[in-house]
Amino acid sequence: MRGRIGTVMVRNLMLLAGGWLLGAAALADSYEVREYDSPMTVETSFVLADHSLWGPKQWHSSPDYGRIAGSICDHVKITKLEMNIEAAPQPKLRKGQIPLPDTVKLGIRGRIKNDFGGDKLATLRFEVLNGEEVAATVNVKIGVEEDEERGFKGFAMVPASVIPSDLSSRVRMTMAVELD
Repeated sequence: MRGRIGTVMVRNLMLLAGGWLLGAAALADSYEVREYDSPMTVETSFVLADHSLWGPKQWHSSPDYGRIAGSICDHVKITKLEMNIEAAPQPKLRKGQIPLPDTVKLGIRGRIKNDFGGDKLATLRFEVLNGEEVAATVNVKIGVEEDEERGFKGFAMVPASVIPSDLSSRVRMTMAVELD
């Protein structure tokens, strides 16, 4: 009887180890961890190049945005990233004023985490690229304490005509981190 229990225990341990290795392999496939000194610049896809996704309160992400968490700048990383484009609110016009051109409001929101190393101040710059040209820029400054995760949000008003519709369009994200 004792030999049978030992065999079952060994088999269960092997199954657990195999499951752990498969889980670790799946996690490794999800993104590669890259550590940077400040400032860090990475590029990712621009999900809103598909203009059918535009609309009020419609925030969108992509699998590429999840992989950004693998880019760590001085122990700070973006753990969530979403974007939105909606029609910009039009100001009240006085008699004789011309309405603004077709302007949209580009929104970027997410979460940032400071793993360790003291309280930090992160300056985030998101640039939507239309080919090699910068079509829109959203800047966000956020303080984040050690071992804390906080949300951030930023907006920019831009002409709709400069927002790329090419599905291979990119967003360049630059993060500068300093002690707070």
